[in-house]
Amino acid sequence: MTGHNLQIHPKIDGTQKRPDFRATDTSTRTAILECKVVTETPEDEAAEESRFADILDAIETKVETPDFFLMVDRKGVIRQPIDCGRLCRKITDWLGGLNYAWKGLPVFEYRDKKNPRFFLEIKPHHKRPSDRGKSGVRTIIALPIVAGFVVSHTDICKAIRRKAGRYGQVSLPFVIIVNCIGQMADIEEIQEAIYGSEGLWPSGRKEHTRVSAVLACLHLFPWSIAKADVRLYHNPHAAHPYDGPLTMLPQAWLRNGQTEMADGKHPREIFGLSESWPSDG
Repeated sequence: MTGHNLQIHPKIDGTQKRPDFRATDTSTRTAILECKVVTETPEDEAAEESRFADILDAIETKVETPDFFLMVDRKGVIRQPIDCGRLCRKITDWLGGLNYAWKGLPVFEYRDKKNPRFFLEIKPHHKRPSDRGKSGVRTIIALPIVAGFVVSHTDICKAIRRKAGRYGQVSLPFVIIVNCIGQMADIEEIQEAIYGSEGLWPSGRKEHTRVSAVLACLHLFPWSIAKADVRLYHNPHAAHPYDGPLTMLPQAWLRNGQTEMADGKHPREIFGLSESWPSDG
């Protein structure tokens, strides 16, 4: 789609460590790509977050709810993978027994034998009459909010810095791709992590010049490709600036102490998806 030829875990000069990808475009321009997911959780909780993401993905893509939105909450700890196919069948059967005319709707609880300390709680909410049966309307309308201080930019910056210094002085453009999926993450937190006073590239200082750009994705999941915010943030002092096909995406620069934005193609345009995908069939 973007004209790249990818080499997985290539050898690079000056280090025994191997980055995730070497990308060569149709103009033979080459760049090193390194990928990272930031969850705002300790490493030992990352697997659990991944299992919960699988559950949400399955519900969003496999459960049809023409009359109701679903609010999904988890209770306890997910130690083992859930049978998402069985879960979706149970939810579908339960939804089939609901009546849109009911004012008070029951709550569905799903328990899994492999995870005795965990259960899923699903609360249905009426769709507006004008939205009933429409395609392009999301299934899940809300997730539980975790109370706490907004520290997402700190976690994002730490993750990028670890990647930035991993391969020494790279002789090619070096792009770090980071998917910020923490509940406290938003566009402002990403900008603070990259261009803020304690970020990767603070105004007035030349730091991490070996990194050419950061491609930051906000809450990018399989079901959110058509809507997730994706932006290429350029290093104002890059030793090897990046100018390849990723510049077709929305971009950002730090100029005179201010963040400047430019529109570009959203990934859904590149992949030929509608804004309502995957609900549009």
